[in-house]
Amino acid sequence: MPTERACLASAHNGNLAAARRCGFQTAFIPWLPELGPNQQTDLMAEQDWVTGSLVELAGML
Repeated sequence: MPTERACLASAHNGNLAAARRCGFQTAFIPWLPELGPNQQTDLMAEQDWVTGSLVELAGML
């Protein structure tokens, strides 16, 4: 399957950036409780589709 037909969903902008460099589509799904209330990174998408859940992403695709 061509990479542009696949999508990586993640709450980590670094992972998404690497996938984009390889030609994948990307989707950011925020997961704020991962690092607790003091989380300072990965609060919002840098360059991706943004969705609140995998179910919502499936509807977008």
